[in-house]
Amino acid sequence: MQLKSLELQGFKSFPDKTVINFSGGITAIVGPNGSGKSNISDAIRWAMGETSSKSLRGVKMEDIIFSGTKTRKPVGFAQVSLNFDNTDGDLPIDFAEVSISRRYYRSGESEYYINSNQVRLKDIQDLLRDTGLGKDGYSIISQGAVTQIITAKSSERRTIFEEAAGIARFKYKKEESERKLSQTQDNIVRLSDIISELSERLSILEKQSAKARKYLDLYERKKLLDIGLWISTADNSEKILSNAEKVLNTFSSDLKKAEEALSCAEQETEKLEEEIRKLTAEIENFRRSGTEKEKLIQEKNGKILVLKNDISHTEQNLARIKALTEEYSHREDEIKNRIETETKKLEEKLENIKKLEEEYLKIAEGERQLSDEEKVSLEKIVSLRNAISEYDGKLSGKKAEAAEFSALIFSDSERSGAIELEKAALAKTLAEWEKTLKDKKEKLAEITEKENSCKNKLAGYEIKLGTQREKSSRLAEEIRSAEMDLNNKKHRLKLLEDLEKNNEGFSGSVQRVLADGKRGILKGICGTIASLIKVEKEHSVAIETALGAAIQNIVTEDQNSAKNAIFHLKNNKAGRATFLPVDTIKGRLIDKKVLKTADGFEGIASELVSCDDKYRNIIDNLLGRTLVVNNLDNAAKTAKLNGFSYKTVTSDGQVVNAGGSLTGGSVGKNIGILSRQNEIEELGKTIKKLEENHSQKEKESETLKEELNRALLMVEGIKEEISLTEKEKLQAEMEISHAEDFSSDIRSQISALEEEEKAARKRIFEQREKSEKISAESKEFEEKLSRIRTDITLAEKENETLKSKQETVRERLNKKNIEIVNAKNEAESIRSEIDRASGEKISGEEKKKSFETELSEEEAKIESFRKKIDEIEKEISELRNSLEETETETKKKIEERTEKEKRISSLREEEKETYSVKEKLIREIEKTEAEKSSVTEKLSTMQNHLWDEYEITPTEARENYKAPDNPREAEEEVSSLKNKIRLLGSVNVEAIEEYADVKERYSALTSQVEDLSDAKEKLLRIIDGLTRDMEKLFETQFKIINSEFEKAFKELFDGGEAKLTLVDSEDPLEAGIDIYAAPPGKVINNMSSLSGGEQALTSIALYFAILKIHPAPFCLLDEIEAALDDVNVSRFAEYLTRLAGNTQLIAITHRRGTMEIADRLYGVTMREKGVSRILTINVDEIENDA
Repeated sequence: MQLKSLELQGFKSFPDKTVINFSGGITAIVGPNGSGKSNISDAIRWAMGETSSKSLRGVKMEDIIFSGTKTRKPVGFAQVSLNFDNTDGDLPIDFAEVSISRRYYRSGESEYYINSNQVRLKDIQDLLRDTGLGKDGYSIISQGAVTQIITAKSSERRTIFEEAAGIARFKYKKEESERKLSQTQDNIVRLSDIISELSERLSILEKQSAKARKYLDLYERKKLLDIGLWISTADNSEKILSNAEKVLNTFSSDLKKAEEALSCAEQETEKLEEEIRKLTAEIENFRRSGTEKEKLIQEKNGKILVLKNDISHTEQNLARIKALTEEYSHREDEIKNRIETETKKLEEKLENIKKLEEEYLKIAEGERQLSDEEKVSLEKIVSLRNAISEYDGKLSGKKAEAAEFSALIFSDSERSGAIELEKAALAKTLAEWEKTLKDKKEKLAEITEKENSCKNKLAGYEIKLGTQREKSSRLAEEIRSAEMDLNNKKHRLKLLEDLEKNNEGFSGSVQRVLADGKRGILKGICGTIASLIKVEKEHSVAIETALGAAIQNIVTEDQNSAKNAIFHLKNNKAGRATFLPVDTIKGRLIDKKVLKTADGFEGIASELVSCDDKYRNIIDNLLGRTLVVNNLDNAAKTAKLNGFSYKTVTSDGQVVNAGGSLTGGSVGKNIGILSRQNEIEELGKTIKKLEENHSQKEKESETLKEELNRALLMVEGIKEEISLTEKEKLQAEMEISHAEDFSSDIRSQISALEEEEKAARKRIFEQREKSEKISAESKEFEEKLSRIRTDITLAEKENETLKSKQETVRERLNKKNIEIVNAKNEAESIRSEIDRASGEKISGEEKKKSFETELSEEEAKIESFRKKIDEIEKEISELRNSLEETETETKKKIEERTEKEKRISSLREEEKETYSVKEKLIREIEKTEAEKSSVTEKLSTMQNHLWDEYEITPTEARENYKAPDNPREAEEEVSSLKNKIRLLGSVNVEAIEEYADVKERYSALTSQVEDLSDAKEKLLRIIDGLTRDMEKLFETQFKIINSEFEKAFKELFDGGEAKLTLVDSEDPLEAGIDIYAAPPGKVINNMSSLSGGEQALTSIALYFAILKIHPAPFCLLDEIEAALDDVNVSRFAEYLTRLAGNTQLIAITHRRGTMEIADRLYGVTMREKGVSRILTINVDEIENDA
């Protein structure tokens, strides 16, 4: 046997139908943690009968069903199928392929299938028993099971060894035999008790049987005389029966007219009820339409509120824009003032520069004059002085240029520092705004998420609200319909109860006796036959027909009570009645042994009637010799089969009398009394059910209304929350927009400052290079001048005074030059500030224009919103007018329905009056028939007595018997026989037959006890034999497992020592099992001393030893080598390849060594979160690619 495939659907992380095909050899299933690999192991374990949700890594069994993800809905059931190749017949079932399936629904229902045929869990467990499969087998070895077998108690390890030793099947048989033994012992005790009781009854029945035989002898003699006396009186009683029929025909005609009137009234009532139902449907439609219009009005009012809210938000935006406009207007004034101030500064600075340049020109002019004087003075030292003057002038020029460059560098450096400060301030402001912007966006995201959540809730509640409204509407209609039906039933019940209370349908004499009995005037009155019996509806007509006038017979406690009642009627001239004393009437039943029945036979009439046991003899007396058949044809056949010995009545009231005469036609005079009682009882039950149903529906309606109100409150609350959320969202969006604009402005300013700073740094660098160059040239000139001055020291001394003046003038000139340069730099800085302020002014004007445009757009929006509000208010007005029309029409329909309901009430009153007339006619018919009955009663009573007592027809009596020669002597003998029979006391005629039956049963039960005792001995021998076979098999297999365990341990550990021992060898079937294992070079006193890897490898060695001795069809290894190092994984994998020859192996693994030996690889992925998928990897293709 081999596992061909595994099919999963809806199981844990496999929502879609997934098929995994398996072949021989080793199949490896790989995948990352959490991808669903172990769910495959759980699926196989579950399909083979696992019932513990804890073993399946769950809390409850429902956890195995895919519970859904963010993008997938939960599924309704989980199903797993295991498909086996059974061509070798390992499974005890006559199929080459076997499919085992299990399905579980969220409702808790579980289904099991074998080859698509629904079975029990026990059937699957029986099928897999002794195969190594199943929940107690060793075909699925999990990582937990590996450590558990080491850490478990010795007594807890037995299950797997029993399965491996093959004694599980014997153990199951032994348990079955012990259960049967217990049942057999219980049966022996039970039957012994019954035999003891039967033994006591036998002695009593033997005496009763002898008494019954004597009674029958006396009875037969009395029968002979009774029949003869009847023949002598019957001849004088058959001439009186004709005139009453004419009167009855007249009353019957009037009764027919009353019934026709009732029928017409019922038809009109049904028609009106149908019209009322239609009107009710129309009213409900109008109400539904009104509800929809009210809903539209509410929705449009909601839209108006939204538009007003939009207007409010737009007006807030207008205020914001105006505030910004004012802010920019204020800033524009500040910029204008700053430009004016800076312009004044610039004008003052330019005026100062002009003055300095004039002073510079004056000083330069003086310097030139002094130079001319110096030239005259130096003519004496012509060449030297000219050279000094030349170099001196150049040096002064260079110094002036250096001073100018120093001033420029100072100005640019100062501006660069100011830019850094401005940038730092702007960066701080930008960071604050960006933090604010981030907070606002997070808040907006939260608001949006909250809004979406509210909208989703609102959609769900609106769907729920719609469903509840529909359900409420349906329930209201059901309640209205139920109320109408209940009222009709109550009306009908009250009518019938009034008739029953007044004893309508009974003769006046019967009514008088019953009334006086209730008042206590008469004692011992039990009631009429009709009131003391219960008959199923389908048999009521037949029983009433069979009883005939006897249905009005009055049952009394004893004969004295009957006599008193007769005297009472006689004294009050209240008519005649028939009385049946409980203490004198004896029951007579048809002998079923001689009874012959044809098709349609429904039973003996007395057996179709239920009553108090106290009255059973009376019922058997009246009905015990009457047969009930379904129709007249079958009645005739049944009567013929029985030689017309019994009265036979059909279900519809036709009669085949004893002797062969037929009575039939329309129903008889008393038909309706039992039917009325049955109808009252059925109506009572129906009304109780209807009231319970109505009460339940009222409760459901109230519950539904409460749920509806709660849902409406939730919807209104959610709508209000959505409205507030939308306001918050709009406010947040506006704040974000404002923050983004402000942040953008700050970034632009920072960018401009960075550009300006970059240009300043570039100028400083160029000016420094030029200044350094000038310094070098000045140094060179000074060195030349020093050499010349050394050469012309004497000449300089002579002209020292002039030179001193010249130097002084030149110094003043240089100072003025520096002052002019500084003033120009300051003027340039002022111009830059003016240009920057002018730029800001232009930008502000553009912003102001943008705000003015936005202001116009917002004002246009407000106007648009107001127009929409006007339009919606107009639509609301139209809807309100339409709603008023609908309500008016609904009111008309309700009034029309009320009128029709009044007409129905009127018809019911008329029906009641007509019914009363009908009942009076029936009473008149009863009275006439009672008068007729007084004439025929003697003959009828004698005929009934003849039939009831002896089951003989008048014809048979005349043919087989003869009248006595001396009737008086015959009557005296009959009286004597009756006294003798009375002296016998209570006679159990059935004792003869019962004695024979009990004796036969006593013998049969005695025989059964003997058989059960034999079966008990056999079961004890079977249990002893099974116990010996189990002990022998277990000891043998345990030794083999121990030997193979030692071998497997040494192979996997490359040496060492391992063995299994029984804790209590005296009883191997109950003994615990200890494991001893010592890896090479170690002495182990306790298994807990082993490392985790050593414990795992020891467990693996034990499982491999079991698989080698008793190979399972397949074995699933769920990461059992996880705790092993690479060396041991290699040994584990090598051992697996040897096991694969006898057992199909499926390994769920993370270890490369196990993957490398696999013949087939499956990958489990979870690309979609929460949903596992299978990837098939062909090992041969991977090796070829490599």
